[in-house]
Amino acid sequence: MLAYFQGPGALMSLWFAGVALVLSYRARDIFEPGDSMHQAWAYYGFSCACELFSVVLSEVLTSPGWLNPLRGTPFGSPEFADALRDTGSVLGGLCRYALLACALAYGLKAYRQTGMLARLRRTDHLLLAGVGVYLIVKLFETITTVRDIRPPSLIDALGWPVDPLLWFLLVEALILWRSARAMRGGWIANCWISLTAGVMLAAVGDILLLLGRLGYLPWPYSGLEWYVWLPGSASFALAPAYQLKAVAQAHAVSAVNK
Repeated sequence: MLAYFQGPGALMSLWFAGVALVLSYRARDIFEPGDSMHQAWAYYGFSCACELFSVVLSEVLTSPGWLNPLRGTPFGSPEFADALRDTGSVLGGLCRYALLACALAYGLKAYRQTGMLARLRRTDHLLLAGVGVYLIVKLFETITTVRDIRPPSLIDALGWPVDPLLWFLLVEALILWRSARAMRGGWIANCWISLTAGVMLAAVGDILLLLGRLGYLPWPYSGLEWYVWLPGSASFALAPAYQLKAVAQAHAVSAVNK
């Protein structure tokens, strides 16, 4: 398992992040610069770039296996690896999710301008309430750690907004999904479904980590957390792919009608 996640698994994460970056900028370019969706996919691309650099720093350059080109060099020291890992965690956490929140905000703006913005349903509120319970438990864990165990470092403090950002992202993604479904689904609905799935899997991964730390998810069940991130990365890469498919289909239908 370790050999997989330190080699092929890391390469797969790198591949998904790179594909998401390329496809997001292709999706951006099909909209005019002043269009809200142009801004949405631009910020999505910035978010994907943060994830790509995060994977390079956190999974490639800090890997103890064959994948790490720094292994055996003066830059392969544990201290340098910790610095790279910390930088990667900030890029893949706070920076990535803040930019993704901006991207979805522009997506919501586009639906609001067309008068097609939907509302959350009861099941959505229940899901958000469940994630909200996790946020409360995480808050108390953080308070206990700061008060009784050790003072927070800068990296710790920069990680605190990540979970609230995930909750906020889930709100945005659910509204976009509901709005797309109201337009009779199609590839656009698949785009937002995929993005919602990516956000949900990221939240599930964090919840599994918390349960493992608190002792509610002992080994080997805690290993489930390892298998959440790759499907989540695939979901984030699929979102711009579905957007491109929707535009290609619209152009094909327009050509046939002419």
